[in-house]
Amino acid sequence: MADNNTFELALKTASSLPVVHIDRGKFLHKELIKYFPKEQVNIAVKFNPAYAGIPLSTISKIANQCINYETNKVSSISFAAGIPGGIAMAGTIPADLTQYFGHVLRILQKLIYLYGWEEITG
Repeated sequence: MADNNTFELALKTASSLPVVHIDRGKFLHKELIKYFPKEQVNIAVKFNPAYAGIPLSTISKIANQCINYETNKVSSISFAAGIPGGIAMAGTIPADLTQYFGHVLRILQKLIYLYGWEEITG
């Protein structure tokens, strides 16, 4: 049971971190404006990328870039946390789990926004 409690605590803590929340409109605008005119981006933000005529191939390209970015970020942080090694490393596990789940939640939000979902948090 301790494992479930640790998982739930890490997930709950991660989801409450302010840096985990992705603002849908700002995110879509930032990613899409690199490829499309402002008017089309505004439609994508107001409705969704598919409605704005954003090709699935571009959405997939942006999605892969987002996944790679967050994966590299979480890997770097985990590596840095493990540098002390030995007994000190045991103390970093809860924080490492929390930041890992934080990045998972960030990726999840980015992907669902790219593929047409609305804002998931208030």
